[in-house]
Amino acid sequence: MLLIALLLPIWAVSNDEPHPLKGTIVQIVSQKSCEEKTGYTFIQNLRVHIVNQTQEKLIVERSTFSYQVYVARDLDALSKRIYEYKPNIDRAIDGRPEPANSGPDTDFAILAHDDFYDGFVDFWVSVRRADLPRQRGTLQPGSHVLQLEIATWDYQSNPEGFQKSWAPFGRLIYKPVKTEPIPLYLPSDPKLDNCR
Repeated sequence: MLLIALLLPIWAVSNDEPHPLKGTIVQIVSQKSCEEKTGYTFIQNLRVHIVNQTQEKLIVERSTFSYQVYVARDLDALSKRIYEYKPNIDRAIDGRPEPANSGPDTDFAILAHDDFYDGFVDFWVSVRRADLPRQRGTLQPGSHVLQLEIATWDYQSNPEGFQKSWAPFGRLIYKPVKTEPIPLYLPSDPKLDNCR
């Protein structure tokens, strides 16, 4: 199964400074396991909660929910950026209309302190049988940690130009926000769903 993902623009690369938004995976909406010759494909639909944790108004794009997936062996490996699974996601944004300089439209949320919005993402990965050797782009059964990085600017134009013109509405957030990590358990012998 082909995974589609996102290569973030250079200005979207996150750093370790505290982020004004907090992202949390709050619900597994659905989950299934689909049989493959070498194991199974694990699929989850997740609800992600994005909240403003500052005292100022923040402008955040909410029209798309582009994201990067990170899976690590445990929290220590995740903190050291030693990933078992981090697909290179390629997503074209050519032809998408740019936002108006006059102010944010309905594609954006303006969040006061503790305001939030929710979005949904699909996460899926191929899981290899435990008796087979590891293969790049797959995970082995067992315990892992999952984290998502949600893009907050999905346009080709440089967001810093909009940040100044939109200042009367709030502060534009354009650097991606990572969710709090959650446990991810992949059974060696899951109940397989009818995925046809």
